[in-house]
Amino acid sequence: MIFYKLKQTPNIPETASWATFLRVHDELTLEMVAPELRELIYNALEPKGAPFRKGFGVSGRMANFLDKNHDHIEMAFSVLLSMPGIPIIYYGDEIGALNNFENAKKSEELRKKKSLKDRVKLLSFFDSRDINRGQLTKQAFYDAMNSNKTYSGKIYHKVKKMIELRKSTPSLTRGNLTLLKTNYPHILAYTRNYKGEKYLIVNNLSNKRLTAEVELPTDMLVKSFKNNHYIYLKNILNDEEYRLKISLKDKKSRLLMYPYSVVWLKLP
Repeated sequence: MIFYKLKQTPNIPETASWATFLRVHDELTLEMVAPELRELIYNALEPKGAPFRKGFGVSGRMANFLDKNHDHIEMAFSVLLSMPGIPIIYYGDEIGALNNFENAKKSEELRKKKSLKDRVKLLSFFDSRDINRGQLTKQAFYDAMNSNKTYSGKIYHKVKKMIELRKSTPSLTRGNLTLLKTNYPHILAYTRNYKGEKYLIVNNLSNKRLTAEVELPTDMLVKSFKNNHYIYLKNILNDEEYRLKISLKDKKSRLLMYPYSVVWLKLP
């Protein structure tokens, strides 16, 4: 679905840019999607958050929607930070902040008191969007910064690494985007290219171990072709070499992708 939605994105002037984000302070609105898809998304996400406007939206933090799983969250940030546009990170998402029902209850009480004072009648004093708002403590950020072993620390250090790579890699900020065909709808692959500097980004959006077949331009395959039909590319996310099996005949590269894994590969 992401592949086709990106294909449908309208062109904008070179002097403009999209703002991209995973979550914001408001609800995840479902008004713009077809009723069948709306019901599917709502039923999947409502147990992880709170309903908004009777099925037309769901409130909740990104981490809750992604099952409080740091691998799922890393994969989502990989898409956000390797795509064109200006990425916006809602405060707390970089440490996997969770739904804050305590803040929602406090806000509900404040509305009750204000309505009594102002003599204003409301249908409800509870606003489900308040669960993805509220204060976060300094300690929560310090804990994430000082350890890469905890839940929040794993997320923080992975996101920090991606931000550093994006800021230091012109292809990721200014490069052209080319979407690539793959053999699975769960594999989202594309290249970013700027002044001859090229990167292959592959995201496994599924919970399955897959051998992804990615169609690459012939010149990329020829330049890096070696014996035994394999090439070794550097994954800049962890500085490890990644092995791809290639075929000049069908212009495809094959790489093993673990569940929710992501790779940012520097191409020759």
